[in-house]
Amino acid sequence: MKKILLSAFVLATTLTYAQRQADVVTKFGNNIESIGLVPATGDIIVKDKDVISSYNPTKNKTTWQITKKDYQSDFKSTTLGSILTYFEEVATEIEVLPNSPYARITLDNNDLIINIIDGTVIYNSKEAKARIIKTDFIVEDNAILMLTANETAFNFMYLTPIDKTVKWTTEVGTQEKMSAFKSLFSAGTESEDQILKVENDLYLTVKGFLFHLKTDTGDIVWRTDYKINSFILSQNLQNIITITNSSSLLSTKTALNIISTSTGEKLWKSDVSTKFLSYLEDWNDRILVAHNSGFNFYSYADGKKMWKKDAKGKSIKRVIPIDNNYLYIADVEMNLVNNEGNLLWKKFVEIADNSEDQIYFLDKVDNNRVLYLTDTYGNMVDYTSGKKIWKRNIKFNKNRPLAVGEDTKTNVFLAYNNRKIYKFDPNSADAPEPIGDKIDVQNDKTITSLEVIDGVICIVGQNDVIGVGQDGNVIYANTYKEPGEAGRRLLKSAAIATKTFASISNAKQSITANSTYSVTYRDNNGKVVESKDYIFSEKDREKAKKTMDAQNSVITGIDSDIMPMVQKRYNALKQTAEYAYVFARGTDGETTQLVKVRKKDGKEVDKISISNNKPIYEIDPATGNIYYVYNNELRTFNVK
Repeated sequence: MKKILLSAFVLATTLTYAQRQADVVTKFGNNIESIGLVPATGDIIVKDKDVISSYNPTKNKTTWQITKKDYQSDFKSTTLGSILTYFEEVATEIEVLPNSPYARITLDNNDLIINIIDGTVIYNSKEAKARIIKTDFIVEDNAILMLTANETAFNFMYLTPIDKTVKWTTEVGTQEKMSAFKSLFSAGTESEDQILKVENDLYLTVKGFLFHLKTDTGDIVWRTDYKINSFILSQNLQNIITITNSSSLLSTKTALNIISTSTGEKLWKSDVSTKFLSYLEDWNDRILVAHNSGFNFYSYADGKKMWKKDAKGKSIKRVIPIDNNYLYIADVEMNLVNNEGNLLWKKFVEIADNSEDQIYFLDKVDNNRVLYLTDTYGNMVDYTSGKKIWKRNIKFNKNRPLAVGEDTKTNVFLAYNNRKIYKFDPNSADAPEPIGDKIDVQNDKTITSLEVIDGVICIVGQNDVIGVGQDGNVIYANTYKEPGEAGRRLLKSAAIATKTFASISNAKQSITANSTYSVTYRDNNGKVVESKDYIFSEKDREKAKKTMDAQNSVITGIDSDIMPMVQKRYNALKQTAEYAYVFARGTDGETTQLVKVRKKDGKEVDKISISNNKPIYEIDPATGNIYYVYNNELRTFNVK
């Protein structure tokens, strides 16, 4: 049974050390401006003021170079410049396109698409006389969709990298008459653009406007004249669920509707308008929608509710499907409802004392129980009857952080709060008693993470990394000082690198306003249809699987001898991290340092000096190697 734990993995600490020298120092002609890690190969793309290079750490050599002066352009336009500035995508100088062997590189007044394996230039905006606004890699076709702009118009271009040709160009609109993009330059709700390809149909958003294109011809079937925040394709492939968020000084609203994939027209006369959405489930001919003020099935055909009454309760913050039933939270209480809308428990169970309290864990666990851990309370409930296992809740101090984790070997759940650790055992009849008598934590308010590594309970915060035994005795306690501004900037990058190793899933995290929405798919009998993001037609399922697995294998165009390395790197990414990367501010003039801490025993196994205020570096999560830029040097620190 899958257990879902919701916790942050944030590390910020400080120490003093002697500096470790780099294992390899590679000098380039000029000061390095930026670097980018190629996830599939582990190579580093290096950009200085004159040259773009690809450095292979395994062979310790530069595999290819591009001289920038050969590609830089004097093509300038005030109008075009303002458009490119508006689209944040061009701010990244080196952008490796996900799931592909290609990268987009932004130069002065020019854009390149290159093959990152051999450095071949596939697209050059100097020759095409069109700047790139955004790029998307279409895995199924091994093609790159680009939104471009020239002096007169915006265009979609479909680039085939293998033969370096543009398959088609479709004008979106002219700069003089840009009706589709009229509101791009006015204030509005921002959203992350999405792209989805199914057979010959391409659905994508550009700054919130939804387009339907044909991939063989580039024809625009339709486009919306209004912005959306997210869209989801229905499993019958005939409808698109659209979600729009809007906010004002007084309120935030979310609107849901269904549009036809063939026409782009709305099927429902009225949106489902609410403060926030909690859960969506597509049943092929109807959709289950849970939101701030309701919980019901809606017919795809006309948008009418299918249950006579909404499931009882308001402010429905989270819904968790269990079998054919739904565990849901209404305000500060929870109950179980079946797919006919009938309550299965006689009474609601109070799980918090404030509707704003955070819910860290809520799911069915072993022994037919439901465990809940919130800012306020912790307890278990019998799934069949809805009765609490222990008469009294474990009461947490809500002014102190709660960090939760699971010992996967014993299926026991743990919660840290106010210098104590509680064990929630699904197979025990005894209420949890705290272990560890007031664990000595330097800054209790910043504790954010709890993990069990080889039986050791590891607690991490901004100032502490502590290991506690199963009996509550402290095994190690590392205390650090808060890093300076450079350390805080570093921390953000480290969080990105280390999250790859996260062993805790947040798939059932509540869906709230301004988030990326997802949907669960069921057939007409209520059986869950397994899919990560969306469902395809039967004949396209195999292709969809290949699409999902594309990041784990080599895309067409990469030499076959790269495949074993890519697979090895992917396997490495799936392993649970043994180490924490910690940023440490030194004392007496010493610089900020990056420290590697082994979680099971607290041993600091590595430390690297960070000697400038605007550090440029990459951590390769597959190997653990660190690449750090110092002036014109790329310093490689091999994993220790």
